[in-house]
Amino acid sequence: MKTEIDYAGKLFSRIWPVILMALLALSLTGCEKFKKSKYENEIRQRFAKLSQALVDGNYDACVQFTDPAFVRAKGTEGTKILYKVIGGVVQLANLKTNDIRVDSISFSDDLQSAQVQTSHLVKGEWKPQKPYKWVHVQGQWYISFDR
Repeated sequence: MKTEIDYAGKLFSRIWPVILMALLALSLTGCEKFKKSKYENEIRQRFAKLSQALVDGNYDACVQFTDPAFVRAKGTEGTKILYKVIGGVVQLANLKTNDIRVDSISFSDDLQSAQVQTSHLVKGEWKPQKPYKWVHVQGQWYISFDR
């Protein structure tokens, strides 16, 4: 009886680290999926607000959705000029917020950047655009014009 208990104790002491590592791996996988889902929702919400600002021609508002490093490099006015060009295309195409959508989001391994595939509706057909890079800076997602 004592031998069986000793054997069970030794077996448990050897298996316990494996069980612990497996549980840790499962929890980390779950955390990553949760983070991706959370981040995807955040990007979609911010993209919708950015799209609304573009449709409205509110280029001051557009700046707040832009990577702070880009804004520092180009300046607020330089960033607004970029949005005026993009906004001109949006106005010319007579796009509304319902005509602009996010199709997919692919995250980097470290979840600090994402490629966001968008499209817009033209004559009843969704036309894919070049993907934009979004970056996670100090807890917030920003569009980055560094593709």
